[in-house]
Amino acid sequence: MRITKELLELISHSDTLNKTQCELLGLSHPPSGDWRDEVLDRELTIGDINLLILLRGTLAFVAQKQILTNYKKLAEFHNQPVAKNQKPKTKNQQPTTKNQKPTTKNQQPKTNSRDIL
Repeated sequence: MRITKELLELISHSDTLNKTQCELLGLSHPPSGDWRDEVLDRELTIGDINLLILLRGTLAFVAQKQILTNYKKLAEFHNQPVAKNQKPKTKNQQPTTKNQKPTTKNQQPKTNSRDIL
């Protein structure tokens, strides 16, 4: 996805970026006065754009790193790539519960009458 002026408004706070946002965009921190021109029209993954939006604001560095860590865990949970060079996992099985056998995407799990109650 391309960085547009509208996206820059969504990720910036008081016309600037925080340290982790700068790292994601490959900018020095604090960003230079022309940082918007430097990143305008760059291509980013949806994951990186989501992170930039989630990181918006004047957050403590520890909070920024926690958001980054949590987002990566969420992406792994949903089996989504976080960065351009990260590939999704290729498991076709869904998680199992105590009374269910593993199923593939095209199979419906078998239910037991005891499971419904």
